[in-house]
This record gives sequence, C-alpha cells and structure tokens, in this order.
Amino acid sequence: MKDSKDGVHLHESVVKAGGLALGAAALGYWYHYNENIAVPPRIWVGDGPLRDKVLPHCSTLLRPFKPTPWAANCHSQTLLGLLRTITMRDNYRRQLILTTDGATLGLDWFDGCDSASYPAPLTAPILLVCHGVNGGSHEGYAKWICAGAVARGWRAVVLNYRGCNGLPYTAPRGYAATMSHDVFTAIYSLRARFPSAPLLAVGYSLGGLKLTKYLAEADAGLHEPPPGHPRLWAGGSGLAGAAVVSSPVSMGRSAERLGGSAGLAYNLAVA
Repeated sequence: MKDSKDGVHLHESVVKAGGLALGAAALGYWYHYNENIAVPPRIWVGDGPLRDKVLPHCSTLLRPFKPTPWAANCHSQTLLGLLRTITMRDNYRRQLILTTDGATLGLDWFDGCDSASYPAPLTAPILLVCHGVNGGSHEGYAKWICAGAVARGWRAVVLNYRGCNGLPYTAPRGYAATMSHDVFTAIYSLRARFPSAPLLAVGYSLGGLKLTKYLAEADAGLHEPPPGHPRLWAGGSGLAGAAVVSSPVSMGRSAERLGGSAGLAYNLAVA
C-alpha cells in the first residue's frame, strides 16, 4: 500500500510540476509576444505633403501588428502561405504576349474575365499581379487576390515571367529581378486591350521588386513603346495605383540569408 501511495504522490507531483512549467512557459511567451512581436511597424518615409496626406489614413501602420500567436515568425507564416495554394482552384485563361527581344510572357486571366461574356463593363478596374521567384498564377497568394478582385467586379490577371509556370523560353535571356521592361510589356498590352479601365498592380516578393523598379523608371521616362507602336498614356507608369508586398530591399542581403543553412529549404523550393 505504501508503494502505491508513493507512486500516486509522485504522479501528482509530476503533473503539478508539468502544469507549473507549462504555465510559466505560456506566461513567458505571452510577455515576449506582446513586448517583442506585437509591435507597431517601423515606417521609413520622408517628410512632405504626400506623407501628411496618406499616413493618417493607413491605420494598420499606426497600431501594433499582431500575427497569429502560434505562427508568429516568418518561417511558420511562409509554410502556412504554401497551404493557401491548395485551398483555391485555378481557373485561368492564358494569353501569350511577346517582348521586343522575342521572349514569351503569359497573362493568366482569372475566371476568363477578359472574355466578351464576362459580366463587367469595359471600364471595370483591372488588377495585375506580379508573382514571386519561380512562381506563377498557381501560387496561393495570386489566386486569392485574384478571387478577391473578381468578387468586387474587377478583372484580375497574373503576369507569368519568362520560363515560369510552363512558359517556353523563346529568347536568349531568362527572367531576372532587373527586367522591369517585361512589366511594361504587360501593362502596354493591358492598356491596349482595355483603354478605358483603371489599371492597378500588386507585386509579391521578387515581383514587388520588379514592380518597384518599373515604377521608378517609368516616372523617369525610361520606358517607351516598341517602334511603330503608339503611346497609350501621357507619361508615368500607366497605373492608377500599385502595392508591393514583402519585397526584398537589398538583393545582396537576401542572397546572404538564402545562402545560409536556414535558407536551404527555401533554395530547394525555388530551384
């Protein structure tokens, strides 16, 4: 009997100790989450009237960002993002366009929204999506934002880069982050087909870098229509608005991070 009671007491002690340890760990994580993770975003913006006009309306930038507590770091969020790929069907109609050097790009229209039977006026906004490294219209983030745009009565199209998502290589050069002229080619094609529609663009990761580079170059007048083609807009990018999501800021630093041991899984995924 004594051994049995001792065993019960030991079991109770272990359970209590485990409960205290779990409680302490939960309390510690709660403190870490609220002090170090759920903090307001850092904002880098110059002084001026544009900042004063825009920033007060960006309420999400002025309050703490609170990610899902059980997926609070970039790696877990990336993994969850991959799961979004299987939670939305692909239903695209592909339009092939050529660049001035003969490369083939693919414009994938969500739900065939470029067709004459699509129930939206020709003046409906169009969302152009630029995907990330070695991605395409099949990526979850591309499908979900396209679905959201179409639900609002817009048209949505994904630009697939040279050699990506089943496109053939038809030019000596493959795609790269620096090849912003391919973004111009897509925008020119869209403006030619839908001249009365406001055109907006969003770029994810590498696509954000390409889009940002294009915007800066377009404002400087560095992109011109091919010889023999008319100018379709007076100046600038030809876009009514643009957004960039998780774009690299320094390609050198990004390459260093991917070159480390933690980047091995990412390299296998995008190679």
